[in-house]
Amino acid sequence: MKRLACVVALSVVSGTAALAADFPPPIPPAAYIPVAPPYPYDWSGFYIGGNLGAGFSNSDSATDTFGSTFGTAATTSFLGGGQVGVNYEFWSFFVIGAEAMFDWLPNSQNTVNVTNTTLVPGTTNNAAVTLNNRWVTIATGKLGYAWDRLLLYGKGGGAWVGTSSPGLTVNNVPASFTSSSAQ
Repeated sequence: MKRLACVVALSVVSGTAALAADFPPPIPPAAYIPVAPPYPYDWSGFYIGGNLGAGFSNSDSATDTFGSTFGTAATTSFLGGGQVGVNYEFWSFFVIGAEAMFDWLPNSQNTVNVTNTTLVPGTTNNAAVTLNNRWVTIATGKLGYAWDRLLLYGKGGGAWVGTSSPGLTVNNVPASFTSSSAQ
């Protein structure tokens, strides 16, 4: 019986060794490829966009020190256009830029009425100026400070308003003009 136990023990041990030789070699672990951290946000580049809104004039009246009263007819109209611009960021925080914007509006009546009694004592002089603003153009420069995706900036520039068919009436005597642009 000792022999039988020895034979069984040897056959179990020798069979395990034979099975281990049939397994494939171990697979080496995948090579480590480091991932670069994300770059900070960069505000440099060109952009283009559109806008929609409303334009309106104030209907309040005002009086100056000479006794003239200025009143306007209130109007509200659609306003739409687009803008194009460029920004450049350097030193990882300083941003400069420029932008141009053009808006069109179908404004058909903006009238300012002026009443003045100081020119000739005891008489009232009335004047009405009509401007039909048709477009607005703005050109600006930008200077700012960036914290990743947050940009604090200031803008400054100029604006131009295009009018068509301006009119002037003084004491119900009309005067007409062709077309003009005002800055």
